[in-house]
Amino acid sequence: MSPSDDREIQHNPEEKIFRDVFDEDLIDDVAAESFFTRSRMIFSGRSKKIYWLLLLIYFAILAVLVWTAVSFFQADAIKDMVFWGISTLFGGVVIVAFELWFWMEMNRNSLLREVKRLELQVSLLREENKPDA
Repeated sequence: MSPSDDREIQHNPEEKIFRDVFDEDLIDDVAAESFFTRSRMIFSGRSKKIYWLLLLIYFAILAVLVWTAVSFFQADAIKDMVFWGISTLFGGVVIVAFELWFWMEMNRNSLLREVKRLELQVSLLREENKPDA
């Protein structure tokens, strides 16, 4: 594509949107998104304060999990070992729940972006096939 083509697209934004939506390279790039790109996208939406708070809670629970695991191995009595073991198990379940929730949010964001892209494709095709009145 030459620079003159870029100038023409700048004057016609609908053409740029159409090319971006139907560009096969773009579709392959979206499909090959990395984990870090998807996870960064979570922290850029309307609910980013909530996500940051949950991430802070996640790390606090992770620290408690490590502390309970170390305490389990340092316990002398069986009663203490049971307490620290159950605490460690509960902390592990909470950590897994947080991770599952974050994964579901990443998938929801990806799905929402694809639905919006499909909506754009449908509206552009409808405009293209619209009979002139």
